[in-house]
Amino acid sequence: MSGCISRTVSQRGIPQATRFVKHAPLTISDYMRTVYRISQENSIEPDELRQKVLDSNPELAQLAAQIAADAKDVESRNTLAEAYLNHGLLRSAYTLFTEALNNGGDFRTEIGLARIWDQWHDSSMAHRHAAAATAINPGSAEAHELMGNIYLHANAPAEAVGELKQALELSPDVPVVIANLGYAYMWNRNLPEAKACFEKALSLNSNLSEARNNLGIVLAQMGDYEGALAQMAQVSAPE
Repeated sequence: MSGCISRTVSQRGIPQATRFVKHAPLTISDYMRTVYRISQENSIEPDELRQKVLDSNPELAQLAAQIAADAKDVESRNTLAEAYLNHGLLRSAYTLFTEALNNGGDFRTEIGLARIWDQWHDSSMAHRHAAAATAINPGSAEAHELMGNIYLHANAPAEAVGELKQALELSPDVPVVIANLGYAYMWNRNLPEAKACFEKALSLNSNLSEARNNLGIVLAQMGDYEGALAQMAQVSAPE
């Protein structure tokens, strides 16, 4: 079965944090989990990759210099961490987001840490930070979308449905979110709702191949084999 559709980190629609929440201290198990993940990332993320990103982007290099000069610059740490995250440098991004969190952090900090832990397949830690982001800004569609995806990755489609519906109430007609809601319905065996979501997502963006593939699966499960074959043919058709 196809998975949900992911998006790269973006500052599109990120609201400014209006309040802060008190962060619960890490437990011993949380600390050990972090040490383990960082030790793994250290073995697969050479420093040369991070330096290559900085060398290719003068603005990011300037941010790195600002961070080195100011130990409490949360905004610069968030921005550079987001860039590292977009380049797949999870350990470097985690380090900067953690430094930002230790200096108070904000919405972007919590969102970034949630994304990293989600990519590290740790739904507990990902949920912890996504919940903190939602507490800072309950009206953020991005936070609810991320929480929904975390629930999907944690095999909790019913909870994912609730979060993704909230995201769409706040920011309607986002094709990827609609497709992921369809996937949650599909996993929950609600085939009519899944079909409707996939069809709507594809009407907004016909290039979502995973949504089209999932629509084909749903149609087959509903007994519409001709429709299923038509969708599958479009997925496999050469561009």
